[in-house]
Amino acid sequence: MAIGTANATYMTSQERQVAVGGLLNLVEVKLLPAMELYRFATAAQSDTWYAASWWLGKSAYDALIQYAKSSRESLSEAARRCLAVPPPSAMDVLVPVRVVKALSAWSGTPKTLRLKDERGRYVERQEPDRAITQLYIPGLDPRRARGTCLPWRDVFAPRPPSHIT
Repeated sequence: MAIGTANATYMTSQERQVAVGGLLNLVEVKLLPAMELYRFATAAQSDTWYAASWWLGKSAYDALIQYAKSSRESLSEAARRCLAVPPPSAMDVLVPVRVVKALSAWSGTPKTLRLKDERGRYVERQEPDRAITQLYIPGLDPRRARGTCLPWRDVFAPRPPSHIT
């Protein structure tokens, strides 16, 4: 039995290309009600905390916590390293939610990050942790959906965000 999702109409080839831009080994998945999701965000941009496409599932979040403890890094540093997130994004807020309506997403492992200098030459390579998967949920980001996005309040039950370092 196929599961209908609240954002099925946003699962387009154009949105898939966005997911492919950041993830390897893409697999289409369904996020079911009661699932916990997490996102690292920037405190100064609270209007985008929930209206965004990039998320982590519970097991990936738990793996990041374990990695941070074992490496004696902050959760923010561990997430930046394991997910290959480029600077200067602050990643100083952890945004947890519970899914309330089924959603479609793409899941995959983060791509290697290649940083360039001011002249456009590659200067650094950051390898993510391939054991940690990330989710791309299309239709939630008003900047991508050009104002016709799915309201996040319709699909997520927010939990209190926490400031991290």
